[in-house]
Amino acid sequence: MYASTILLAVPVIIGRFFVVQSPLWLAYRGRVEEAEVATARLLRRDPPYPKEVVLRAPVGAAIAHAQAHEHAPWSALFAGVNLRRTILASVPWFLQDLGTYGIGIFTPTILATVIGASIEHPRNIAELIHSDILATRGRR
Repeated sequence: MYASTILLAVPVIIGRFFVVQSPLWLAYRGRVEEAEVATARLLRRDPPYPKEVVLRAPVGAAIAHAQAHEHAPWSALFAGVNLRRTILASVPWFLQDLGTYGIGIFTPTILATVIGASIEHPRNIAELIHSDILATRGRR
């Protein structure tokens, strides 16, 4: 079992070293030369187009903005324009979790309990877990 996990993990770990950083993120942080290399790597094709990648360095306001937000507190997620972005990122995540865990995993257990097909007083933890597994499989 562990060997199969390792066999799956090794290519992912090796592949991680070949993932290109986001050129936009690099440029936003003022690492323009690295952003140019990353952009050229993403645009590598035959025939080469564009022939040369040249990015402009962020202007003073953009650099000041990046530096001001580099060490922002957690409360910045819930202030101003970030509040809307936080809501738009977290609500779909919550709904996906509700569908996955609340409906997909626990519904058989809830139904088995409601219709009375559960052990009223399990004798040990193994019996409790086994009854939940049976409910999930629909065999209770």
